[in-house]
Amino acid sequence: MKSFADAIEAAEKVSTKKEKFAALSGIVSNQQRLVAEAMNPYRVFNVKKWEDQPERHAKIDSGISSFYALLDNLHSRKLTGDAARAAVQDTLSWYTKRTAKYLARVLRKDLDCGAQRKTFKKIYPNLKIPEFKVMLAEKMTEKYKWKFPCIAEAKYDGQRVVAFIDDDKETVTYLSRAGKPADFCNGLFDEELIELARMEDHYGPLVVDGEVKARTFQESMTAKGRKNDKAKKKLRFYAFDWMPLNEWESKRCTTLQAARSEVLYDWIFDGEFKTIVAAKHRVVHSVDDAKKFYREVLKDGDEGLIIKDRMAEYTWKRTSAWTKWKPVITLDLTIVEIIKGKGKYSNSCGAVRLEGEDENGLKIKTRMGTGMSDAVREMLWRKRNKLVGRTMEVEAQQTFLSSYLPSLLLQ
Repeated sequence: MKSFADAIEAAEKVSTKKEKFAALSGIVSNQQRLVAEAMNPYRVFNVKKWEDQPERHAKIDSGISSFYALLDNLHSRKLTGDAARAAVQDTLSWYTKRTAKYLARVLRKDLDCGAQRKTFKKIYPNLKIPEFKVMLAEKMTEKYKWKFPCIAEAKYDGQRVVAFIDDDKETVTYLSRAGKPADFCNGLFDEELIELARMEDHYGPLVVDGEVKARTFQESMTAKGRKNDKAKKKLRFYAFDWMPLNEWESKRCTTLQAARSEVLYDWIFDGEFKTIVAAKHRVVHSVDDAKKFYREVLKDGDEGLIIKDRMAEYTWKRTSAWTKWKPVITLDLTIVEIIKGKGKYSNSCGAVRLEGEDENGLKIKTRMGTGMSDAVREMLWRKRNKLVGRTMEVEAQQTFLSSYLPSLLLQ
């Protein structure tokens, strides 16, 4: 048996799935919970910055129960702000510098060892590590025949963010599409999202699904930096769906899309918010309507459209109830191998081998060797042992040939 720190440190030093599986196996039973705490998207600790004082670290580790107590108090928000940072600093000092290093990764929700949820679930099947899912759109093909009228919404080039709003406690938790804390949103939209949740008291805590972006992709990326307060002010939360928290937790939302969208649009209109924006939308009654709106959003600089079935429920999977229509598609592929380069790139990444599938289940195995800057190549090679198993978002040109909707192609 090995400690949690032993396992994560060993996993950092190897690259293959087999090696990582062996490295992460055998964690002592009372420390296996640390894996679940780090991987559970719904256990958030609301603190990422604290002052480390190396001279204070203990020479022998304290019992792990003290750290679990800290996590419980942070998650319940019994500790917030300066009190939370002081508690983290104090608690970590009860462990050796090495152990504290890996416990800090639990607090930051990133084990940074090149292994994801599936690997840990195989090793420790009894651990409760819920998978975070959202509703996703399938790409448009010749098989799609929309049921008019349907809702067309602009597709934005930002970051998918799901906001969990508790208006009684006056708290908002932001998670990314992958279930990771979207901390760059903290404090930006809280006040208006809480106000939105209070517009209909009988719903209780709400979940609002949306996209966070600034005017341009570059501005959006700049705003994600911790110290870019000026850039953050340019971000807007483009809300496009919602439901009560109890429906999200039960994974059963029976309110149809038409009603969900109409209520959300009305809330945002009535609230006259500054940072919360309703996704640009239109009810389209024909192919010509959709084609016209598609051209408008592309002209405005947006990615394309999401076409929504008005009679659809919210489901936690990729579904044809939402279809995305854009000139370029994005694929989430798993990094299988980072290959050393030759010549100019002999000390950096030459190519990345990727595997995964597209929206329709088509298996993809590819090798990407172009389109990367020298800085990205150096970073990939330097962190190769940690990046294997992680997800990389890549763009590909979409070929759209349709006998049903030939007129939709932008001329």
